[in-house]
Amino acid sequence: MILLVLDAQIWLTSKDLYCYERFESGVKLLIETARKNNIEVIYVQHDNGVGSGFSRNDNGFEINEEFYPYETERRYIKTVSSAFCGTGLREYIEDINEDTIVIVGLLTNFCMDATIKFAFEMGLKVIVPQGTNTTFFIHIWIKKARINTIMNLYGQINLQNVLLLKKQFSE
Repeated sequence: MILLVLDAQIWLTSKDLYCYERFESGVKLLIETARKNNIEVIYVQHDNGVGSGFSRNDNGFEINEEFYPYETERRYIKTVSSAFCGTGLREYIEDINEDTIVIVGLLTNFCMDATIKFAFEMGLKVIVPQGTNTTFFIHIWIKKARINTIMNLYGQINLQNVLLLKKQFSE
């Protein structure tokens, strides 16, 4: 099992995201749990290109300090929505023969959606924990519907189940 943290960068993480506090606490809990149980945590960052304000040399490009990776944790840079397209992540997952991936991060209707679909196409078992992805939308009902659709299509696990997994891994 691998925990993939997607686009949790300074320029994207904001209290304006739908249920941001729930997202933040859920992702932090999963990262902490994965690390304590020797589950690999991998980070993917989005680069919109030079001059966009959202690229490697820009202030907001780094991972938000709330989710910041250890130096030993893998980081991949992507320029398209899917974390697997052109980053080397797909090849790494195949090389280590991993079959299960937990995906958390931003934004539900863009990069999360594309990455989840690509993971399924790769034949991976995908877990999208409840409350660990979010997005910006104009209308709250659209947000809820999109997030619920992603969870229902691709599977979900609530934080109570994460705590049970944490207990199981520690035994």
